[in-house]
Amino acid sequence: MRLPSRVVWPGVLLALLLSSGWAQDPFPRQTPPDELAALEELLLDVPPVCSLSVDGPQTAKPGQLVRLDALVDKEAAVLWHLVGATADAWDTANGGQTVFFATATPGRYVFLAVVACQGVGTIPEIRSLEHVVTITGPAPGPLPPPGPGPAPGPAPAPIPPPAPVFPVTKYGVAPVVYAGVSTLPEAEKPKAAAVAENYAVVSSQIAAGTIRDFETAISTVRRRNEGKLDPNREAHVRAWGTPLAQQIGTLKTAGKLATPDDWRAVMDEAAAALRTWGAN
Repeated sequence: MRLPSRVVWPGVLLALLLSSGWAQDPFPRQTPPDELAALEELLLDVPPVCSLSVDGPQTAKPGQLVRLDALVDKEAAVLWHLVGATADAWDTANGGQTVFFATATPGRYVFLAVVACQGVGTIPEIRSLEHVVTITGPAPGPLPPPGPGPAPGPAPAPIPPPAPVFPVTKYGVAPVVYAGVSTLPEAEKPKAAAVAENYAVVSSQIAAGTIRDFETAISTVRRRNEGKLDPNREAHVRAWGTPLAQQIGTLKTAGKLATPDDWRAVMDEAAAALRTWGAN
């Protein structure tokens, strides 16, 4: 007898399922209670493997140095981020565990500390915590301008140039004449240079034998100098003429003006001193 198709096909399908691996266990076994508890602990109720807290002040004054320390219960790298503001200066220390910052601007500064720990298996665990520091008080004002310094003292006196070293100072006439003539005004330098040539001419006349005694040499110089020092002749006499006469008197008393060479030395030294000051 032929069975209706609606009866045959379900039976055929059942036979195929039973003969294949698909239907070896048509009713899967239940998960054991211990394995289910382990999965629930892993997926639903995993306790944290690292904790994070921040130790530091919550208020500070402008310009005050603030220190924040991240406290973790195991070794872990800590990253800091200043949220939505810019401090004048901030930096980390102790391998990132500590942050220092300071600002002169009052306001609310939010620091975010982030730490990553090794979680269950290979899954890292991230913890983050905000710490707010409020800077209160007026910002420091600008530094006052420096006060006036001490009143300036009197200007230092000009330092006179050092006296020249004369190559010929057999009788010390050149230093005496130079010390005296250098006290005169600068305007007298041309006169001193002109008079110096008179002493040089007389020295040449002594060398040529036309002047044979020292008194003649002195009178010749005096005659040649007439009118050359006007109108300040008296100033020249006081400054260097009188000291020269005193030096000559000392030499004569010591018997050092006995020869024409001695007379020429006096004339040459006087000429050198007057010429040196007149040319400077």
